Amino acid sequence: MRNIRRFRNPNLMLFDQLLGDEYYGGREPRTYPQFAYPATNITEDGDGYRIYMAVPGLDKKHIKIELENNHITIAYDAEKQDAQEEKKCRYLRREFNPVSFERTFVISDKTVPEKSTASFKEGILTIFIPKIDPSELSTIRTIKIK
Repeated sequence: MRNIRRFRNPNLMLFDQLLGDEYYGGREPRTYPQFAYPATNITEDGDGYRIYMAVPGLDKKHIKIELENNHITIAYDAEKQDAQEEKKCRYLRREFNPVSFERTFVISDKTVPEKSTASFKEGILTIFIPKIDPSELSTIRTIKIK
């Protein structure tokens, strides 16, 4: 008997790539590179800058936010959360899991990092970095002579 190859429509190859081979023989789905960053929106208004990062399913106590000079770094350590979850149960099948990441953004130097705030609600991390009040900015500076 001849080997019969499964017909694959090129237009359906995308589904094959996404679903893996579990529909064609019961094998485990393919794993994908884990280098994706969370989706992020950054807005600016008269008060300051807002960073919105979609991080559903992550634990906020493992998210670290640092402001240094005019850079903000947002990092997440998935290994800490995995260690806690593994103590609670044994996985029989695991198709999704959190991935560690670190993102750095450049922000204006006309901000007040000390007054920055962050909140976490319904899987969205929101960071507010206020701008310096324009009245505090002086274009004329006096230099004292020693």
